Amino acid sequence: MNDATAELGRCNINVEDGIGNKQQRTCQGPALLTGFFKDTLFIEHLGKLPPRETADALVYRCLDSMEPFLITIHAPTFKQEYLEFWENPESFPPAWLSLLYGILCCSIWMDHTTDSNVAGLSLPSDFEFYRIQSAAFLAKSDMAIPGKYKVEAAVVYLGMEYERTDNLKTDVSVLLGLVSRLAIVSGYHRDTQIHSQITIFEAEMRRRAWLTLLVTDCVVAYETGLPRVVPSGLGDAKRPRNLLDEDFDPYTLELPSARIATRACNRIIYMEKMNAILSMAADIADLTPDLASQPQKVASLCEQLNAIRDSIPTVLRIASTGSSIRDEKMAIWRSNLEMTYQRTCCVLHRPFLTKRTMDFQTQSFRETCVSAAERILELENEIFQVYSRKTSNRHKIWFQASRCVSDGLTAAMVVCLELVYRREAEGSTSPVDSDRLVQLLRSLYASWKSAPRISFEFDAATKILVVMLRRLGICKQNRSLDEASSSKQMEFYSSDVMLQESCPTHDVEDEFPSSQNAIYELLSIDTMEDLFDWTLWDHEMHLLETRIYD
Repeated sequence: MNDATAELGRCNINVEDGIGNKQQRTCQGPALLTGFFKDTLFIEHLGKLPPRETADALVYRCLDSMEPFLITIHAPTFKQEYLEFWENPESFPPAWLSLLYGILCCSIWMDHTTDSNVAGLSLPSDFEFYRIQSAAFLAKSDMAIPGKYKVEAAVVYLGMEYERTDNLKTDVSVLLGLVSRLAIVSGYHRDTQIHSQITIFEAEMRRRAWLTLLVTDCVVAYETGLPRVVPSGLGDAKRPRNLLDEDFDPYTLELPSARIATRACNRIIYMEKMNAILSMAADIADLTPDLASQPQKVASLCEQLNAIRDSIPTVLRIASTGSSIRDEKMAIWRSNLEMTYQRTCCVLHRPFLTKRTMDFQTQSFRETCVSAAERILELENEIFQVYSRKTSNRHKIWFQASRCVSDGLTAAMVVCLELVYRREAEGSTSPVDSDRLVQLLRSLYASWKSAPRISFEFDAATKILVVMLRRLGICKQNRSLDEASSSKQMEFYSSDVMLQESCPTHDVEDEFPSSQNAIYELLSIDTMEDLFDWTLWDHEMHLLETRIYD
């Protein structure tokens, strides 16, 4: 190592025996926005690294994970740079150091979420330290000026800010605006053919980073209810090719042809298809207020959405509605794509759930919406009852934990509306079909209650689900008014379902602040069919986490 420790000391990058014993204060928001790295206690430890052996393990753990989010990093190239760093650390710019700390932070997060003994606890101090270090070196690199490693480091840092909390991610949206502007100023949204100084390798990696930003933008917009930061259709950047990192390097003069999607090579296609569905979902969300009066527009959007799903390669697609996800290595990716598609389909058709006039087209839209909601509940139950039990899968599952809660509640709400409709329709459907819907709701409750990592968000969502079940007369009640209103409803369901495990009998509503009353009013059986407001529902879902902390 040529006395690398001494070199690190001269350039203010120090090797420590441990990070966790350092005095720290908690940084609640994104460190880059709060300026926490300017804290005097933090400045004393700026640039400190773990021992070489620990750093090696963390770096290789992250780079070898094959997570889709990490396509912005060319693993072989970074590994080589990492070895050179230990030989000559002062030659590496702040942006590269930010990327290094982002990778260390990411690895700590993966280790934490896959350890069953600590997965339910707060993230360790090492995670916080590396996160703030990444922000500090990113700020030191001057994000207002384009430069090598800056966008890539910012994207990885953005991912860690996204992952660190289950709360409403409005601060992440603000940070995303900053990172996106840096990428746009750096020309990542443009076709690189107009820039002859950009190499083939750099051009392909820029495409990967831009794709990752687009996906992140759509996800954050969906979770926060805020508009997308990057305007739809901005730029003319091509999509990256479906290649392994080993297929090209900084000396490549011509990219090889894209690989066919296989288990070993599918990260790029996964991100492309996820971006296509999410972009479609964002467009539908913009049109939601007018969809109920435009059935032809809904039919056209549905056709476009189905075309995207049909274009997903077999290796990334769940074969049929009734099939189980058996290949665990691909299970979470497949279910994420399927869940995103079904949720978008559900949102597109749900305005027709409360229509009184049931012509053929409206009935078709209703059935499509309910079918999508059923599929969402099936997938959530399978994910939480099967795959979350294995710690090796958890960092994949929790990447979309907030969306799982929101999607599950929305699907449950659709099923509730359908059950109300069927009860009032007096025998238009088989009780057995309704029993199946009820059982899906009960299974979702059981899945969330037994989830290996319980957050405030999951706890609140579970309580809201209990209220849904009570309003339908599926759970036992303590309040006499509820008992009276539910006795007639309970007759609609077969005794087989009612013999299943009961929901909690205490008054869940009393555990919530008065600010949650809007949700309970929406869940009132008397107004569901006539006055249900999906816009208000979405608003309440976006505010769910914030209100818990008020």
